[in-house]
Amino acid sequence: MLSIPVPVPYTLHLTLRITQNKFIANSVIFLLIIAIPLYYLVTTNILDDPVTWILCLLLAAGLGISCLDTISRGIRLTEDRISYGKWFFWKGLEYTRITAVRFYYRIAQRGVKLPMLELSGDTGNKITIDLGLFDTPTNLGIIYDVLNKNARHADFSNSPEAFFTDPGANALKGHMVPEPYTLPLTLRVARSTFMFWSILCLPIIAAMVYFAAIGSPPPNMVTWALVFLMIGGFSLLYLYFILPAIRLTEDKISYREHFFSKEMEYTTITAIRYYYRDSRSVWDSGPVLELSGDNGDKITMRFVNSFISPKNLPIIYDVLKKNASRAGIHKSPEEFFAHPDITAGS
Repeated sequence: MLSIPVPVPYTLHLTLRITQNKFIANSVIFLLIIAIPLYYLVTTNILDDPVTWILCLLLAAGLGISCLDTISRGIRLTEDRISYGKWFFWKGLEYTRITAVRFYYRIAQRGVKLPMLELSGDTGNKITIDLGLFDTPTNLGIIYDVLNKNARHADFSNSPEAFFTDPGANALKGHMVPEPYTLPLTLRVARSTFMFWSILCLPIIAAMVYFAAIGSPPPNMVTWALVFLMIGGFSLLYLYFILPAIRLTEDKISYREHFFSKEMEYTTITAIRYYYRDSRSVWDSGPVLELSGDNGDKITMRFVNSFISPKNLPIIYDVLKKNASRAGIHKSPEEFFAHPDITAGS
């Protein structure tokens, strides 16, 4: 069993960062790898070989973003709330609003188990904290102690050792009250997701457009064509992650994922199924809401951090419960979302 020591003396406000050893290892690896593309950036003439220069620039930018993703993460504990910082965006939840705390492992690529801490609020909003960079007994003990003292509605009935050893044992659900809304309503990707992909893709697209418009075409036209293909590829990647949206009107629901849209009238919905998709890819893991129609049509809506946020589930559930009468939704949202893979209706 994992040994969680008595929390070391601490005072709030407190911000937990990645451990010193992981920070040093990440910095050394980053500096060694990024030296290669930086060398080519300095020694390569842009006009003589624009593709090589752009590839080195993209590689350096990608490595820089990866490093920032690691060193920018943090867990901030104050007297009234807990916050999780990633990509320089902080998402917080007041202790009094926390109704459930769940610890589990997410299976990443190559079977790597990533420890995750999921905090659920009374309005359906959630914070999922990747504990992989903070996974030390000291940090776990402090986090557990702060939540146990302040998150009164979460019901910590287990010891810290049992809580972190038995994933999902404390996966309780609180009151999922939807936020006030009016129809028609469009739910889009989270602001942090939009900002991240804009910061990542737009400068790269702008740089390649600049070189394509200003730079002299190289003699090899195949190389020049590759520049335009790269522009198109990054443009599609940008649109791929910012286009997903859910449109709720008085008579139908529409879901747009990537570049395609599906819609279904409430009167034709005969079944609603909720389940959790756990894949090896972090981008694909998360809650899924499946709508089935009387003509065999289906709409599968994914709720992950890179697409539509799971905090919108109570609103969608409330709209469907009021309008999709044939689906037979008689349960409360707490009961419906308490256990994945439950089908309402037939």
